[in-house]
Amino acid sequence: MESPHHENPIAGNEELKEAFEYYLADLPLTPDDLQKPLLDVGAGEGKFVQYVREVLGNSEAIGVEAQEHKISGKEGLIVSDGLELPFPDESFDVVIAHNYLPMFVAEPAQMEAAIRELIRVAKKGGKVMGDISTPESVTRSDEETKNALGAEYSERDRQLHERRLKGAESLRSFLDTLKQDHEVQSLKPHAHTVIIVRK
Repeated sequence: MESPHHENPIAGNEELKEAFEYYLADLPLTPDDLQKPLLDVGAGEGKFVQYVREVLGNSEAIGVEAQEHKISGKEGLIVSDGLELPFPDESFDVVIAHNYLPMFVAEPAQMEAAIRELIRVAKKGGKVMGDISTPESVTRSDEETKNALGAEYSERDRQLHERRLKGAESLRSFLDTLKQDHEVQSLKPHAHTVIIVRK
């Protein structure tokens, strides 16, 4: 019989495991990354961070979420705006943003500010990773919206698509400027385009 000391501290909580696996399906996090000081920006309900802290034993994993009701009372989770992170420069070895950056795609200035803030809190030699919107993914999403809405697809929908497309094109240019000071890599696991920025 297995000793109680080896039991999973959250055995039976499949939600945390599913959230963890969802992140790993999109972001190329290594076992080593998961044991370093790690920040998850736009953490949602914080299930990924909870898994990393409680199951993997990394008490230096922290999540940031702007909506307090999602994370209230959960250890390692902080209410904060991702555009103004409450950490000094170079605080984390790994900074991730899962399903966070695409919400800024129609606002290029905010998108650039969000990425710069992620880079600011990453240590020298550390890395930032997150999924982004590309012109291709924005176009694909708009086609899906048109198909779903049919005749209800409106001028407002079309204008939003145009703003998102311009934002995605602007992001591509911005990532090129980052290459002057950082190593920037693009990966395409599944349908997501993931950027990795190494300082």
